[in-house]
Amino acid sequence: ACTEKEQAPTAPTIQSVDLLSILPTAQVGAWDGRWEDQSLWPEGAAASYAELTEAFIAEDFPLSRSRAYTLLSEHAELPPALHILGLTLFRLRRYTDAAHVFERFLAHAPGNASETRVLGHCYYSLGRYEEAREHYQRVLAAAPDSLESTFGLALTQMRRGEFASGMALFESVLEKQPAHADAAYWRARLSFDEELAEWKEVQTACRGALELAPTDPRVWFLSAEIANEQGDVESAASARSRFEWLESKQGLVRSLQRR
Repeated sequence: ACTEKEQAPTAPTIQSVDLLSILPTAQVGAWDGRWEDQSLWPEGAAASYAELTEAFIAEDFPLSRSRAYTLLSEHAELPPALHILGLTLFRLRRYTDAAHVFERFLAHAPGNASETRVLGHCYYSLGRYEEAREHYQRVLAAAPDSLESTFGLALTQMRRGEFASGMALFESVLEKQPAHADAAYWRARLSFDEELAEWKEVQTACRGALELAPTDPRVWFLSAEIANEQGDVESAASARSRFEWLESKQGLVRSLQRR
């Protein structure tokens, strides 16, 4: 029975990029003066959008994607539906598709750049660092307090080799949110890799990152590197052992996330 099941033909699946290519498009400006007021939407669109929002909030992303496609096939490029579809595709790690959707959203809603920091995340995830930098700056021009945009810009500057700029931005994030574990890690990592701080400052930064994220394997790996650099073989071995154990658990988590 198992053999028969393995040999049974599987139904072809339609990838989201294919669905995006066949969705109808609308001329820029088609929704001007209407999309922000649901009372002006076509009949049935508001109810369908409510169902779409419900699926996204429940983090049922396959259902959210399906409902977004249905809504957008009936009401081409309705901006709020594009926005949720972009967020959904990002959460499904379909970064190219998500970037395309957010670009279309901005074409119809250019005044809402403050709500599109995820487009910067998409560009960053795709290695399009120059576009990511430009978009994060666009978002921050509209929403200066967008902490995650500042953090994204910091990562982008680091990838572009602008280490001092990246460090300053990580520091800025931590000033506003001292418990930002990722910013604490990257501040410590950058301090060590690029020698942007004295040894005591590097050690302090690493300890701070460990306090904020004691189960993050990256921080333990950095701790092992620092200890090894100082010749503390015992501490380095202990930290590396902790890293390897946590990394094995993270591997299981990532497998579950993909499933």
